[in-house]
Amino acid sequence: MQGLESHKYKNTVDCFSKIWRLEGTAAFYKGLVPRLTRTSIDVAIAFVAFDFIAEMLESF
Repeated sequence: MQGLESHKYKNTVDCFSKIWRLEGTAAFYKGLVPRLTRTSIDVAIAFVAFDFIAEMLESF
């Protein structure tokens, strides 16, 4: 709500209701797929790194 169009909404409830009315329910899910994809990749990398480090430490 901050930025060039900060005067567009009065408060959070006004913002929510305008988005709901003008763009529909799907507007609240914009960007969900890229975010979930990125999170899945991040978690996969973390699991692989953890497993690799755990195996390295077991050898000591």
